[in-house]
Amino acid sequence: MKFLFTHKDYQTAAVNAVADCFAGQSKVEGTSYRLDPGKRTSDEGQEQLPLGTDAFRNASIELPPEALLANIRLEQVRHRGP
Repeated sequence: MKFLFTHKDYQTAAVNAVADCFAGQSKVEGTSYRLDPGKRTSDEGQEQLPLGTDAFRNASIELPPEALLANIRLEQVRHRGP
């Protein structure tokens, strides 16, 4: 079976609108952290498992909440229906 994907203008507009909500956020590449495997409970009690391998996550949002909210409101106004 072969999947055939087509790009729809409304999908691109939606992706761009979400991305525009984060206007002003600096671009960070390669953010990593150590994976916390948690704890295991056994008959002897809880034990801390050894730290896992490197993992990846999104960078923290640096925009102040006011700027993020302003971006969201701008997008709401920009895409408001009739």
